[in-house]
Amino acid sequence: MKLIDQTPFLAEKGKITLFDRLRGTLRYGFSWYPELQAQQVIIAHLQKHLGDNFTLLRNFPLGETGVHVPMILIGPPGIYMLYATHWRGVYRVKGDEMGTISGNTFKPVSINLVRRTARLARALEVYLRRQLSEDIADVHAVLLAADPGMHVESTRPEVRIVMRDALEHFATSLLQERPIYNAEAVRRLVDRLMETIRPPEAELEVPEDDEFFVEEKPKKRPAPRPAIAPTVRPPRRVPAALRGFAGLSARQWAVLLILGAIEICVLIGMILVVLLNT
Repeated sequence: MKLIDQTPFLAEKGKITLFDRLRGTLRYGFSWYPELQAQQVIIAHLQKHLGDNFTLLRNFPLGETGVHVPMILIGPPGIYMLYATHWRGVYRVKGDEMGTISGNTFKPVSINLVRRTARLARALEVYLRRQLSEDIADVHAVLLAADPGMHVESTRPEVRIVMRDALEHFATSLLQERPIYNAEAVRRLVDRLMETIRPPEAELEVPEDDEFFVEEKPKKRPAPRPAIAPTVRPPRRVPAALRGFAGLSARQWAVLLILGAIEICVLIGMILVVLLNT
């Protein structure tokens, strides 16, 4: 399986530094890094079973919408929007409703992963049909559990739900599906999708006083000089306190320091627990 990784703050070796992890958490929320780890689990399973006729685009940005689709799998059976979760526990899903069961009481979860997965799939489908201007097959929405401690009891769920122990079966089922795209169609879809996020090439600007182009350009009559030169106001200086450091504001640095202090406290606590037990 081919992998095209568009994950922000990702280093060349495929790792995220502690500083970039904090930056990503500030921008995308506390679930950002755990979901990246869940994606790694899913990707490792898929790579074992799927060949080069499948391509997975990770954390693909939908143009200027600010939305990043976690994983887009394109292959002979079609287009799949995959959402990997790090959650664990027992949940119940009916249609697009998701919650936990306490006794005989159904308690909806604060973040409905089923609805989120379905909405991302619909957004991707609309984006593909608008940007590619061609007949695109329906996008299949799949919610995948990366943690074996998650169990879902489902009744006619709006999206396909795959548990950790069923990842191999899911990958095998993709190979057995009736193909609707050949290898060339898959490659063309991926290429055209990547073209939607590439910045347009800048036009070459030729200076007016370039000697190489002087003979080909009509001579311009010099404009009359004004009797009084216009006054130009010097640019206003931004105080150093407002400019920040490394592109971050004072508020963002404060949050970074708080998160760093929390991690240090957790580390000290773990060391104390080990010392007391020994």
